[in-house]
Amino acid sequence: MLTHRVPEDWPYEDAPFTFVTDGIESAVERAKELAGPGRAVTVNGGTIARQCLDARLLDEVWIDLVPVLLGAGTPFFDELRNVPVQLEGPLSMSQGIGVTHLRYRVRYP
Repeated sequence: MLTHRVPEDWPYEDAPFTFVTDGIESAVERAKELAGPGRAVTVNGGTIARQCLDARLLDEVWIDLVPVLLGAGTPFFDELRNVPVQLEGPLSMSQGIGVTHLRYRVRYP
């Protein structure tokens, strides 16, 4: 769990969380160690995904497209610093009920 500081009053000592406070690169490296060889590490959308793209740590971007227009909100990839980032694909596309799942490979310049 990437955070600025470990909660001092964390009441769940046996919870399977590892807190990382020294940046996105360290958090992804630790997650890879915990996952083990040949296992994938995923990150959530929003600022964590943006930080990973800026640090060139993502291999793929998976998008779940839902036909709802909210009219406001925060773009997932707003304020990227290391642009352009090209998405190759889609590598896969599948339809669900009310959702389209898209998977792209990230290509950094």
